[in-house]
Amino acid sequence: MKLINFSSINHQFVAVFCVNIISLAHGSCIGWLSPFLPILLSDASPLATGKISMDEASWIGALLCAGGICGCAVYGSLATRCGRKTTILLLAVPHIGFWLCVIFADYVYHLYLARFLAGATGGGLYIIIPLFIAEIADPSIRGRLGAILPLAVSMGIFNGFVAGTFIHYGYIPYLMLSLSVIFLLTVTVLPETPLSLLKANRITDAETSFRFYKNVSENAVDNKIKEDFQRVREQQMKSQSREEKLQFSDFTTPAAKKGFIIGVGLMLLTQFCGCFAFVNYTATIFKESGSELDPNISSIVLGMVQIFGTYTSTIFVDRAGRKTLLLISSVGAAIGLILMGTYSFFKFQGYALAFLDWVPVVTLSLVIYISSVGILALPYIVLTEVLPSKIRAVGSSFCLVTISISAFVILKAMPILMTTIQLFGCLWLFAGFCIIGAIFIALVVPETKGKVLDDDAPINKELQPTA
Repeated sequence: MKLINFSSINHQFVAVFCVNIISLAHGSCIGWLSPFLPILLSDASPLATGKISMDEASWIGALLCAGGICGCAVYGSLATRCGRKTTILLLAVPHIGFWLCVIFADYVYHLYLARFLAGATGGGLYIIIPLFIAEIADPSIRGRLGAILPLAVSMGIFNGFVAGTFIHYGYIPYLMLSLSVIFLLTVTVLPETPLSLLKANRITDAETSFRFYKNVSENAVDNKIKEDFQRVREQQMKSQSREEKLQFSDFTTPAAKKGFIIGVGLMLLTQFCGCFAFVNYTATIFKESGSELDPNISSIVLGMVQIFGTYTSTIFVDRAGRKTLLLISSVGAAIGLILMGTYSFFKFQGYALAFLDWVPVVTLSLVIYISSVGILALPYIVLTEVLPSKIRAVGSSFCLVTISISAFVILKAMPILMTTIQLFGCLWLFAGFCIIGAIFIALVVPETKGKVLDDDAPINKELQPTA
């Protein structure tokens, strides 16, 4: 087994941690809703207009995804025109807007706008941060670095759960805004990615950036670094000669079509497994499940489990491989959803299950943990690995629009479905989608561990990844 020389890539880890501060902050926005939605639905609502209706609550949940669609389009365009670093810095704009809307909210429409802006941040970061990582990371650790994004979001969600449970509604926005300040200060000092600088014909700056991310001094004489940079430059020049202008035919090549099928399929699975809806409506779901445990404390437990699951993904993604983790994750989530649905069904039928109060927390924790290991964490990594480089930015935007639309449908429908087919019906429905997803992964998705991100690289099962 080839050992990793951490001294040569520690700048890559530092850079990825810095850019993912905004992912941590965005997760806090998502987690904010779960503990405060029951308050907004009650007579203790801080809004001037009083408590909100269930329909208004569903719009607060769903508009996150409408913002995600807008964020995908805007930041996907900016990623190509403005470079990776500038686009990442601009993620702070809608994020700050979210907390300002919460601070000054008097009407439910202010919260609609807040969630829309939070969605714009999410839509942008899931496009630009994987692209940034793909352009600075060594292939041997690209999966690990890519998994830091969902890990940071999970930690942010947990942060939102805890803050919402123990800190007053009015104080939280001011505390969370400090993350934006730290994000801007740290990312500002990072260099632009070498590929973005090469596209702008800034050769000297590109080599300086390349040396920074390889942790080699600008003045150090290192022939291997020079050779590696020259190879990247030649590859970029070759790529640019074919990238004068995107044409429709670029999206109809076999590699592009297979990449889109895989990308869209995995994006749909991340939503129709139900986990994103669980995160947004955690406290409400625990209440509806019949458990007598405190919903907010149960939510905090769930947030911790999600962090552990995503961290597990960072450990094994470059060892076990993407496909293996995705398969285990899909099957495990289906089993957990079936078990929790069965408990909820018997509770709905009136059976005395007080001695099984732990079941909702344990089974939903299992679902969140096993999903975080694979189907919640890895699709964004696989997406950048299966799309040809020429259409990677545009293709990623398209696939993430798909996830935003499906998330909108799920979040808008979830409160309604829980009153029509009941919670157990929702859980069994999501379990069915997980089973379909497992079949799709087994038959269609290739293993991309260690794959070189090359325009001409095939994405079939015969591909032999480089170590």
